[in-house]
Amino acid sequence: MNESPASRWKRPLRGWARLIAWFVPLVGACVVVLGALDLTTEQNIPLSRRILLALLASAGLAALVLFIRWACCWRNFRRLLFGVACLITLIALAYAVENWRGHHAWQKHRREWEAKGEKIDLLALAPLPVPDDRNFALTPLLKPALDYTQGTNGTFPNDTNGLARLEKTRFIREVLVWSHEDQGV
Repeated sequence: MNESPASRWKRPLRGWARLIAWFVPLVGACVVVLGALDLTTEQNIPLSRRILLALLASAGLAALVLFIRWACCWRNFRRLLFGVACLITLIALAYAVENWRGHHAWQKHRREWEAKGEKIDLLALAPLPVPDDRNFALTPLLKPALDYTQGTNGTFPNDTNGLARLEKTRFIREVLVWSHEDQGV
């Protein structure tokens, strides 16, 4: 009733005045932090660039604070969750469409080239196994290295004499030493 209006300086800030009241000290703090970083690094950042970086950092921090305050309202938080769900759905839908298009394009390409007589199957492209009489690994010198029996206590060579003869050769010794050095044995 006979209340006197509060002084202009005692009323709380609202709207843009509140934003500016937070933004100006934030810019100053960012300038100080960037100046301290400039002292610790070898680069000398010009003052104009330092102020621009401080303004951008302050604007980002202010936007983050405003976003957090906006998201604290339950209605806005639900809207945010709905928007995020829609974005995730759109991304998943884009991946599904591209996978479908790629699959059908590959099938079309494969049909065209198989009609021309090309072999597209991976097994058809694999080389045929080497016959035993032409396989170098099955020569009498190297065969004991591949002839093992699997037992309950591990693997055992079937021809220990052939394996000892193989280990006497200089080349095999060097290969074994080299492979053990690589494995850290």
